[in-house]
Amino acid sequence: MSLTKAEPHAGVTRSQSRTSQSGSTRAPRTGSQIYQRYSLPSVPGASTEELDPTRTLENQHTDRPGDSPEAAGAAAPEGHSNLADGEIRTQATLSIPKPAGGRAIVHQFNNLADLPWVSVGFILGGTATALPLTGLYGALDAKWLYIAFTILFAAASALCGAAPSMSALIVGRVLAGVGPAKTPIYIGYIGLSWGAGTVFGPIIGGAFAFYINLVIGAVSTPVLLVFAPNFRPRPLDVPAVKALQNIDWLGAALSVPAFVLGIMAISFGGTEFPWNAPFIVSSFWAAGVLFFLFWLQQHLLFKTTRATRLFPIHFFAKKNMFLLFIIQASVGGIVVIPLYLMALYYPFAQNDTALQAGVKLLPLVAFLVVAIVFNGHAMGIWGYHQVWIVVGSVMVLVSGVFFSRLTVDTPNATIYGLQVVLGMGTGAFSQAGFAIAQAMADANEIQNAISFMLIAQLAGTSLGLSISGAIFQNLSVPQVQNLLGPAFSPDQVVRIVTRVDETLIASLPDDLFKQAQDIVIGAITQGHVGNTDFR
Repeated sequence: MSLTKAEPHAGVTRSQSRTSQSGSTRAPRTGSQIYQRYSLPSVPGASTEELDPTRTLENQHTDRPGDSPEAAGAAAPEGHSNLADGEIRTQATLSIPKPAGGRAIVHQFNNLADLPWVSVGFILGGTATALPLTGLYGALDAKWLYIAFTILFAAASALCGAAPSMSALIVGRVLAGVGPAKTPIYIGYIGLSWGAGTVFGPIIGGAFAFYINLVIGAVSTPVLLVFAPNFRPRPLDVPAVKALQNIDWLGAALSVPAFVLGIMAISFGGTEFPWNAPFIVSSFWAAGVLFFLFWLQQHLLFKTTRATRLFPIHFFAKKNMFLLFIIQASVGGIVVIPLYLMALYYPFAQNDTALQAGVKLLPLVAFLVVAIVFNGHAMGIWGYHQVWIVVGSVMVLVSGVFFSRLTVDTPNATIYGLQVVLGMGTGAFSQAGFAIAQAMADANEIQNAISFMLIAQLAGTSLGLSISGAIFQNLSVPQVQNLLGPAFSPDQVVRIVTRVDETLIASLPDDLFKQAQDIVIGAITQGHVGNTDFR
């Protein structure tokens, strides 16, 4: 559908034009402004929302918390959660190979079978509880709720660091996934804090990578208590008990198991279980039925209302919001898949430790962070958000194609250059969806817009990690097993593929190891091919 350019309207505010066309009201903009408006041709039954690419994002809703003096205090929880999220998210991947001066997780607990749960558990906890937590943040004081989840996250991190068994570590990872879930309060320097956590995670390594979250919590909690503003979305005359009763608990009961079963089926299909295994098939079917019932319940407003339902499905009827959802879900996978795959590439191709692999990923993380911060400032001033999305997508697509051509002998300089292009391209629009969605939404639907983008991001991250992990294991493990023959058990093959048993790898003849190495690197590059689909 093409865009049609309308003539400038002098002296008419956006809210006045919006009201006259659709009968709805929006928060008035400060002063009158002359701008060129781009409108979409109307389609019967479709949304009549408008999207002006020349609009700046900083003047859309002047009554938001972000425009108040409390904005800096509200940014503290966002910075803390993303620092912790980035730090602990890298631990599962970069702790599979041997950490510098430490032991790999599977060596520590001598339990390779449960290793996938370590990374899946964190995704599971965060994604499955995102919608119910959004309801809680809309019902209770966000400041105290956030502090409570910070304590939960710190306790889960302590459980991970002191875990006496793999099972205890898995429980800790699931709880940690619940702890740092994003808040619908304020979007600040999300990329900067997340990038710092991503860098610190592998550098610290070992159990202290989990214990460090206790330090982060101990330092940030007093800051939150003093500077973070109280935020109560519910009306003051509505008691907390009544607000909790108004939460869409039926929607939560349907969505949580749907996400859990769906993530488990995608993550373990073809790796832990065959795709036609009863557990995988039944999980897919159950997840599909639950998601359908959840959509039906949200659409029919059964046991809920339009204002209190967990997921704002009406945004799907708005073309631009629907496109933003797809973009945000795609970029959620784009960010994490290269981190996961390159963390596997460096140990196997260059015999690097987790620390060395983390250092070699610095170009990607650093330029990603710089691009996110620059985009946050520049797009708010200049607008033209479509340009950021298109240019960024082209950059990550080009870099993804070259990443899919990596070999064992690819020079580090080439890889670093590709990381720079990928980081800048991804950072150009990885967080833009949140700001754009808020600018497009009416003032009373800002929280719904954030929730909409949050679910897209989490879904993309979950699918990205699950699919890339499944591609890697489905391509590498069977081929290496065929190469080595029945003399090596499936458990030993997985240890070789994930490079967690150096003694076993050293026992391989050089020519056999070279062939296994080519197979593993080929599986990693195929994961990058899958990542281009997200672009």
